[in-house]
Amino acid sequence: MWGRQLFAATLTFGAEVKAPVVDRPRIAKSRFPPCVIGTQRIGSTMSRRSTMAKRRRPARKTPKRSGSRRAGTPYEQAVGELFRQFFPASSINIGVWVKGPDGRRELDVDIIENVGGRSVRSVVECKDFNPDITGPVGIGYIDALDSKRRDLGLAFAFVCSNAGFTADAIRKAKRVNIGLLSATRKNDQRIRFGVVDEIYMRHIRLTEAPKLRLWPANGEELPRKEVLESGEALFEGRPIGPWFFNRFVQALYLNPIVRGAFHDYCRLKNPIRLDWPAGSATVQQIGFELALEGAWFVQTVRLESTAGLYDWLRRRMRIAPSPHPTQLQIVDINYFGGNWIAQPPDVDWSNRKLLPYECDLQFMMFKNVFPMDNPALLGPHVVPEDLNLVIKDIGASAIESVPGFTSDPVPEAEVGKKLWPHIKVVN
Repeated sequence: MWGRQLFAATLTFGAEVKAPVVDRPRIAKSRFPPCVIGTQRIGSTMSRRSTMAKRRRPARKTPKRSGSRRAGTPYEQAVGELFRQFFPASSINIGVWVKGPDGRRELDVDIIENVGGRSVRSVVECKDFNPDITGPVGIGYIDALDSKRRDLGLAFAFVCSNAGFTADAIRKAKRVNIGLLSATRKNDQRIRFGVVDEIYMRHIRLTEAPKLRLWPANGEELPRKEVLESGEALFEGRPIGPWFFNRFVQALYLNPIVRGAFHDYCRLKNPIRLDWPAGSATVQQIGFELALEGAWFVQTVRLESTAGLYDWLRRRMRIAPSPHPTQLQIVDINYFGGNWIAQPPDVDWSNRKLLPYECDLQFMMFKNVFPMDNPALLGPHVVPEDLNLVIKDIGASAIESVPGFTSDPVPEAEVGKKLWPHIKVVN
């Protein structure tokens, strides 16, 4: 995932959704029945004289029966359309009133799906805030939705915000399992503000040449050549170095490490034969050892997509499925910028599995070049438990940034140095 597309700010997936452009202005909600004069719609601020000057019209009363609906605001409609793209088999309606233990409750986006032959209800509360005026959604809205969810027995609850969320709102939502989202859709004026959030990037380099450790089978001796180019040790004609380098990159993705010495030892189901210029040997276990150093950097970017939902808890974007090409764009990203921070971001590192249509926004920049092409097909020969790349009991020092480590590009004078492709064979 992080190989050749490492420097791309625009990631292409599969589908583009062109949403209708709504030209009418958004009208703020009022708890008072609206009055109409000509083509101007206003709230309750009219004077008594101006009200009497026009013919009175009866106020439209909110339906009182459970299950009734209203049209919904443009933002609620846009959010509902996005959820219909993700869950086409579910019944999704806007502005539904349902009966609760203390009276009627309103659901901005009501989702009913069939699970095991029974109907399960979830809700999305929509907050069309202006981030420059109201600021982000605070913890009070999370408290209110948590109460509504318990009163109505809802399976899942989400808040979809145009203005992001405060830190305490994110902490509370994570604790009570309420999803926090923001909607994006290209050229849809109903979604007035884009997603602005911090992204985290690791800059990493190897501090020495990696080592290839071999365990000979049947008492065999290893060939005499101790230092190999990464492509010289072969299994069935393919180099084993790129196989380990690919695993190294995957291990970095799964573990928040930036410094220290690490190894990847793989026991084999049955001995295999390796070849290199100085000879060959049959081995029963192979391993890779390397040392690295690096740091975490944070920067603020804007996220845009053809159609998608940004998850504030997982810090990932889910692109809405579509038969047309889709695109996620990260605006204003600087691969060699950002502010140095001491600790990794507050995300759940125990579960890095991607959900359907989900894109991770974790970036890594390597100051070494790793040969990763045409790797040996070693996976089927390795004992399954040794293929696990999640590191248990990571020490505190392994996740802390190296003081003074910069995000600057590698100087051109150092790019051609050949330290990185060398592998030292140890017995």
